Formats: sequence, structure tokens, C-alpha cells
Amino acid sequence: MDARGEPPKQLRVRSVGTKLSEAEYAQCERTAARRGLTLGEWCRQALLEAAEGPAQAPEVEAILGEILALRKITIIRSTT
Repeated sequence: MDARGEPPKQLRVRSVGTKLSEAEYAQCERTAARRGLTLGEWCRQALLEAAEGPAQAPEVEAILGEILALRKITIIRSTT
């Protein structure tokens, strides 16, 4: 704890990099600006949110695939 009773901030010493097209980079810049964040802050936030999100179990993906297939069959049959 510091003098104000707050936990010390962790230093960020690691980095992650990627390559983007001009269009992708511009899209990221616009998104960050809409949220009032710098591009780096937005990228960090998006990456950490994605890492914390729940990963779908393989059986969930299989069930979703079955549901989508049945939906497609239903649509095809209703149009013929």
C-alpha cells in the first residue's frame, strides 16, 4: 500500500505486437477515439477483455453447428 492506502501500480514491461493493414489500423484508431482512449490503451483493453472472456467448449460449438444446419434445412425446405 502507498501513502494513500492504495495498492502499488504494476509496471508494464512486456509488449505484444501485430501487423495491420492501413484500413485495419484506421478502424482501430476510430474505435479508440470513439471511446476516448489512445490506440495503445484501447488495444490493451480489447486484448485483456478477449483473454478474460469465456472460451467456448468444443461441445458448445458442435451444438451450435447442429442448430445452424437444422435452420438451413428448414429455410431450404420452406422455399421449395
